[in-house]
Formats: sequence, C-alpha cells, structure tokens
Amino acid sequence: MTSTTADVLVVGAGLAGATAAGLVAAAGRGVIALDKGRGPGGRLSTRRVDDRRFDHGAAAVQASGDFHDWLCDAALAGASAPFDGDWVGVPGMNALVLRALGGVEPVWGATVAALRRSEGRWVAEDAEGGTLAAGRSAVLAVPPAQAIALLRTAVDDIDPAAGGLRRVCDALSAAHHAPVWVGLVSLAPDTASRLRQDVPTGIWAPASETLACVRLDDAKPGRAPTGQLVVHARVDWSLRHLESSAEQIADPLRDALLKAVGLDPEAVLSVQAHRWRYALPEQGCPLDGEDGLRLALAGDAIGWTIEAGVSPAEQAWRSGRAAAARALSWTAP
Repeated sequence: MTSTTADVLVVGAGLAGATAAGLVAAAGRGVIALDKGRGPGGRLSTRRVDDRRFDHGAAAVQASGDFHDWLCDAALAGASAPFDGDWVGVPGMNALVLRALGGVEPVWGATVAALRRSEGRWVAEDAEGGTLAAGRSAVLAVPPAQAIALLRTAVDDIDPAAGGLRRVCDALSAAHHAPVWVGLVSLAPDTASRLRQDVPTGIWAPASETLACVRLDDAKPGRAPTGQLVVHARVDWSLRHLESSAEQIADPLRDALLKAVGLDPEAVLSVQAHRWRYALPEQGCPLDGEDGLRLALAGDAIGWTIEAGVSPAEQAWRSGRAAAARALSWTAP
C-alpha cells in the first residue's frame, strides 16, 4: 500500500470511527480511515451467506436525543427505520455506518499492527513494519484491548510523549467488554414465513441456559424474506466457550435454538457461528484522548457508564462526534 499522510488518521471504521471520519471530511480536512474488515459495519456488520444477509452484530439500536434525530434523518434518506421501539439500518445494520461515513471511503482489509509516533505524526504500520498511512493527528476507534496493543510500540519508543501514552493505556486498561457468540441460521422458507406470522416482530427472549435472544432478521424493515435468523448466546455461556472454534459452537447453538423456539430439525438448513470477543461494554474508559499527542479515542466504551443509560451504539456515535471535534481543533486552518 502506498504511504499516505492526511490531517487525521482514523483507525477503525465501525460506527464510532465512521462518524469521526465523516465529520472531519465534511469540515474540509483530509482524512484516511483504515479498517481490518472487508466492508463497513464493525459490530453493526451485515454478512452475506449465499442469498441471505444476516445482521450478525447488533440486531438493532436504541436512541435518544440527537442520536434519535440523526436516525430520523437517516430514515428520510432510506438508510434506517424504526422497528419495535428500536431502530434498524436498511437494508442492513451496516447502512448506519455507511451513512456516518458520508463520502469517506476507508481502506478496507488494512490490518494495523502498530501505531508509532514519528516526526510529530501518527504512523500506522502493518505486521512487517511497513507504513499503511500517517496522520498529523489520530482517532483510535477500536476496542480498548486492541488499542492498547496498537499503542505498545509508541509507548516503548524513546519519546518524550511516552508519559502521556502511558496515561492513555492505563485508562484504556480500565475498560472491559463481554464476549458474545452468535449463530447465523438459514431456515427453510416455509418455516420463516410461519414464524413471521406467529411473531411479527421476529424476536424471542427464550428461557435458555445458552441463548439470550433469537431474532428473525427478515422480519425487519427492508429485508428480503429469505429465512435468515440470528441467535445471540448468553454472556456467561459465551465466556465458558470463549476459545472454542466456530465449528465447535455451531451445533450447540443449533440445538439450543431448536429447543427454545420449537423448530423441526429439518427446518434448519445451516448454522454458522461467529465470536464477538468485544461485544458489550461492561466498564468504560474514563479518558477520551490526549491533546498533547493529538490522539483521540472513540468507541462504545469511551466515556461509557452503565448509570448513564445510553446504548453502546449511541455512545459509539457520540464518542465519534467528540473525537472529530477534538481532531478538528488540532487541524484548524
């Protein structure tokens, strides 16, 4: 990849990073966004399996205040819709991330292995030490544990700013996410049709030792009725099976689904499992960046507290806006 320098380097293009990148670009500053994923989404991802599209991250978002207003504007543009008291992206949850990006086109498939300070810039490096991109300021919008790993190289450098970096890493280490295993279930079309009639919202909260929630994706607005269902495992179950492989998890999720919803086994055509290691914030990071380093933090755990009653997606969006404002203050013309 050709080395490129911008006013602002954004690492991570989920909702938080996309919001920051979009606002920076809208203000006329140069921005480069890098993300290891194959396309927009982060934990608002939509994955295609054959002819089915699964919202295999967050199934919906809750909103208040100006985030609610933003979703209303997105609905006018056809990118979101209210559903059962919540909001969903249309035609998939990742439409919200695309909306936040505006005209920014992130570099997808760019796995950042380290962030280094060099000559007053933030430099994103790959696993071989090659430069992916650089920025005069940076927004780090990845889960705290991953952010600490990326900053380790900069902390270890002989750098007068290392004290500030250690403060950032110490604050990030206070945050914690719970993991969740999810199952992407392809149903026979007649079964999916019956489920949509029996439960129009397509949402079950079963009394299960394994499952926390079952959602029929094609019951949501803007979805093709192709029989896609997503199951979310309980956090405690996910923790016990955290290091299992996706192949090992698929059958237990299938069995739990059959029991919870009362399906005929032949109605389940296939099950794929996906692990979200950093799914739900349980404790937030109290620091949102360091002005002296021109480093801003963003994400659902940045500034998050359970007492505030703000959903993770809303907090991600708010932190992205705050990070953009901070970065713009550093790059004022």
